[in-house]
Amino acid sequence: PKGRGTQEPCAALHRLPGHESGLRAAPCSGPLATPARVHPIASQPLSPFGNRSVRYSGSGDDDALNRAVARYIADPQAVARFAADTDPGGRIPVPVLTVHGVGDPTAMVEYQHSFRRTMAAADTSNHLVQAFTAHGEHSYLSDATYGTLFSALLGWLDSGQAPTPASINQACPAHEAKFGKGCQFLPDYQPSPLHSRVPVRLRP
Repeated sequence: PKGRGTQEPCAALHRLPGHESGLRAAPCSGPLATPARVHPIASQPLSPFGNRSVRYSGSGDDDALNRAVARYIADPQAVARFAADTDPGGRIPVPVLTVHGVGDPTAMVEYQHSFRRTMAAADTSNHLVQAFTAHGEHSYLSDATYGTLFSALLGWLDSGQAPTPASINQACPAHEAKFGKGCQFLPDYQPSPLHSRVPVRLRP
């Protein structure tokens, strides 16, 4: 319908998470050729989220989308408070064995790349082994998967020798005899950086 391409990006963008934060753009009531303007809203709480540096892509008209999108600037104090509460430090003194389905629809697998960087920055990457599977689920993978991982973690604790993605994959079929089919480990998989899926936000 006439005008649909003009209004749909605006409607979708104003439903984006963070639209209610401390700064917002002028409403999408006019032509999308008008650049979005940012206005402070004193009555709104300060937000740790911002998107002024982000270029969105994947729509039918990315130029129009980015001209119309509401833009926010993260508040420095809010960013600091949020980071203090939620940013992992990576200072984990015990063995850590993770598993992530590469098709996870809830938490993208690229988060694991960031987690490894966090552990490396804390000089604890030798405490981390990451396993990946071909599953496309978030909450539950398979009994054989978990049985294999628990055995690998217990063996690591007992022997002091960390498992590898390859050794985990090799051990899984034996657990299928007890728990049923479900081995889908990908021993050679390496997640891409998070910024390959989520544009980097500028921090104040």
